[in-house]
Amino acid sequence: MRLLDATTLEFRTFTDDQFPPYVILSHTWGDEEVTYQEMRFLQQFDALPDNLKHNTALIAAMEAAAGLKVSLRSSEIVKHRSGYRKIVKTAK
Repeated sequence: MRLLDATTLEFRTFTDDQFPPYVILSHTWGDEEVTYQEMRFLQQFDALPDNLKHNTALIAAMEAAAGLKVSLRSSEIVKHRSGYRKIVKTAK
């Protein structure tokens, strides 16, 4: 099972005998909802060194690998969605 670590906002995989205590955040936000693919893209984007965050070829490759059609500003756009803010607020 994949769970979102409330401290790091990174996905972690657990086996049946390793489940930590967890909560389920169940809500839909329509256009404000953040997909798993978008969360993974944000995690990978945020992990990049600052000098690579403006490398358009690298970002395009990351977007294609994630199956997303997003822009360099996409990380900012996704982080301003109500759904993303709800995830972060709940994690805190």
